[in-house]
Amino acid sequence: MNKIITLVFVVFSTCLSAQDEVAKGVLDKLSATTKSYSNITISFDFTFKNTNQNIDEKKSGNLIIEGDNFLLEMDEQIIINDGENQWIYLKDMNEVQIIKNDPEDEMMSPKNLFTIYEKGYKYKYVGAKS
Repeated sequence: MNKIITLVFVVFSTCLSAQDEVAKGVLDKLSATTKSYSNITISFDFTFKNTNQNIDEKKSGNLIIEGDNFLLEMDEQIIINDGENQWIYLKDMNEVQIIKNDPEDEMMSPKNLFTIYEKGYKYKYVGAKS
């Protein structure tokens, strides 16, 4: 009985490891492809769910990245970063916030969008479909 349980565990962990390798391969290919572009434009839908606090928000936006510069438009906010300064325009308040760009602040830099999986994140391949 112990041999059967051990065998099932080994087969299951091998399958998970293979799926992780497939996921890493897909992410590596995406990362290499996007790094080869001088600029990129992304239209996206963002969903934030927190069941504990009964939050289910959906937002759409556009992101344009060129080197360290970016333009992010999302609902009632526009963020422009030229590598030195960052402007955050809040449409509903008709207010602009200007801050000095911090190149060390990885959370505020969309250029890391396609490489964030490399540091401290788990990824999993769940399949492909057309």
